[in-house]
Amino acid sequence: MNPGFISVWIVIMALILFATGWREYLAPGISRRTLIVLGAVSAIMLMMPLWIDIHLRPGAAVTAVIHIHAAIILLLLAGMVTGWGDEGWNNKLYLVLCGVIVGLVWGIVRKLYSYDPVFYWLGPSWDAPILSGALCGICTSNGRQQFGVMIWGAVIGEFVYALLYKGIVMTSIGSVAWWDRFLVSLVAASLASVAHRAVRMTGSKISDLLLNYRGGRSS
Repeated sequence: MNPGFISVWIVIMALILFATGWREYLAPGISRRTLIVLGAVSAIMLMMPLWIDIHLRPGAAVTAVIHIHAAIILLLLAGMVTGWGDEGWNNKLYLVLCGVIVGLVWGIVRKLYSYDPVFYWLGPSWDAPILSGALCGICTSNGRQQFGVMIWGAVIGEFVYALLYKGIVMTSIGSVAWWDRFLVSLVAASLASVAHRAVRMTGSKISDLLLNYRGGRSS
């Protein structure tokens, strides 16, 4: 599958959901104007060669270089403002911890598959974002918070992968392939949060039924 196909498909599906009234569920508390401005500015920036090179092991024989696009830095700031800005300090620290853990899972899983790419679940490139996204969806069910946790987790994960990789590594945060992985992780987070709520609701209903059944027998 060509890089970018999944991103285009997910963006089209998101636009359809936003247009049919699902915005408050997918991006609660974020105005339509904010979404349009942020999306337009990010799209324009992504079309420009605004790459920043970060050398993690400068001067070493085995180099690790990360290319990060300026648009990703904008999204990192947007994730902090929209996802964590209105929360108390306890919740902010919790979300920061979630972002770090999600990033560790992302980077470690990618590193494990670099040893043996034959050992995978869905695919060497997809297991890390899917597992990270599922963990993010369990940590928080709020769409704004999921975006903030996931954008930071995806960036941290690439740094973790580059630091753990002992050979020469060059990774691009903001490339088409990276966007495929990131958007897949957001979908996984949304599905995981829906599944988590469904399990909790089912467990609550079963508990209520058992209590009613026991109460009926004792009476």
